[in-house]
Amino acid sequence: MTEDKNKRIVRNTGMLYFRSFVCLLLSLYSSRLFLQALGVEDFGIYNAVGGLASMFWMVSSTLSSAVGRFLNFEMGRENPDGLKETFSLSLNIMIILALVAAILAESFGGWFIAHKMTIPPGRLDVARLIFHLSVLTMVTGFIAIPFNAAITAHERMGFFAIVNIIETVLKLGVALLLSFSVKSMDKLVVYAVMLAGISVLDCVSYWIYGRFYFSECRFRLIINVKRLWEMLRFSFWNFIASITGTFSGQGVNMALNVYHGPVLNTARGLAGTVSNAVSMLVYNFTLSTSPQITQSYASGNRTRCRNLVFTGTRFAAFLMLLIVIPLCIETDFVLTLWLGSYPDHTLTFVRLSLLSVFLYVFNYMFSVAKMATGYIWKYQLIISLLSFLEFVLAWIVLGLGMIPEWIYIIPLAIVVCKIIVSVVSVRGDLDFHFKDVLRKIFLPVSVVAFIALPLPVLLFVIMPQGWLRFFSLLGVSLVCTSLSAFYVGCNQDERIILKGYATDFVSRFHNNR
Repeated sequence: MTEDKNKRIVRNTGMLYFRSFVCLLLSLYSSRLFLQALGVEDFGIYNAVGGLASMFWMVSSTLSSAVGRFLNFEMGRENPDGLKETFSLSLNIMIILALVAAILAESFGGWFIAHKMTIPPGRLDVARLIFHLSVLTMVTGFIAIPFNAAITAHERMGFFAIVNIIETVLKLGVALLLSFSVKSMDKLVVYAVMLAGISVLDCVSYWIYGRFYFSECRFRLIINVKRLWEMLRFSFWNFIASITGTFSGQGVNMALNVYHGPVLNTARGLAGTVSNAVSMLVYNFTLSTSPQITQSYASGNRTRCRNLVFTGTRFAAFLMLLIVIPLCIETDFVLTLWLGSYPDHTLTFVRLSLLSVFLYVFNYMFSVAKMATGYIWKYQLIISLLSFLEFVLAWIVLGLGMIPEWIYIIPLAIVVCKIIVSVVSVRGDLDFHFKDVLRKIFLPVSVVAFIALPLPVLLFVIMPQGWLRFFSLLGVSLVCTSLSAFYVGCNQDERIILKGYATDFVSRFHNNR
């Protein structure tokens, strides 16, 4: 049974990786077309204003994890009635939260856009339209959360792969349309309307799939005060932590707009595109693993839960090293190839954001394990305070006239603090010691990084910039990281399992030919 579950993780990871690889290539090309079609100023306006509404919309990812926790818990207990009740209650909660978030967004956002943000003359009405469309996508996204969580809990990752590829292809279509559109068309308006339509269509697809394939995905008027209170309390603390974290990230974007204008918002938006694409590649692995972490905890199998957290974190870090090392070294070449020319500070923004994404890998699995326990209010309160501190410090340093790179340096220190909090908070629940974390996670990852770095850096120093150096560095980096991760970062049992998976994959490939 355990072997079947492990194979499911590998299979789902493979499907999601294929999805992310296709989406990564198409998204980067689309971003270049969008930047060229809209121009630096309009692209910056969209990132600044759209990001303002995203303070509320991006909360959905964390709330989806919260709903998924309860669904996975009932699945781990093999309780179909509890699963149906949990879905219905979560759908009611999300409808209420969507209404509250929409009211808050419209009340605060309109005032802030008109009185505080740096919007070029004649573009204020367009900025307001972008914001209203962002609120619309936020509302549909909230309602899609329970359906999204149900799909994840059932580990139907193939559907996610299909939907995301279609979404990315549609966005590429919008980019091509803007590239060849007539000059009289307001490209920023078309961009905002069509991207909002794609986002709504994405959410509706989750509604339809969940309603069609899973019996629990029905709206039922169920009133269970005890369960409702438990879910509300859990969702509330997740909501607080998520809204604080999102407010911090997008609040920094607003601070950058206030003190430096929309051009640096463009630089930050481009850095966010790169870091989001990279983090999505590794998120595929964590998305495949997290349902089984919660289900193992719910079934009382603490040993498997702990092993999934440790092994999952380590392997996610190895996967991130495969991407981050060559990208951080060849950032200038990649940006030039991707964009042609790019705004000032984009180079350092991208490198620092990639480092931050890498550090977050060490936090995710421990956070999922803490969510599985259900006792999260102290943990989420501390995480919220740390996120708010990041926001406050960013406004202070920009207000003092310090370099914009500080908005990325500060989060590096904050994420280290969050890692420590996550490890400490779940240590008693999973019964491990700090030395276990150092020995099984941080030490192997550090050694692998130490071994993998020298040769790529040497090639960067001795070879002139160009395709030859890029592919040579990429190949050497992948080989060094993969071999060091396999022979140094994995234990003997893991090497045997990986060899078995590789042999099984090759045999299936030959049999299907």
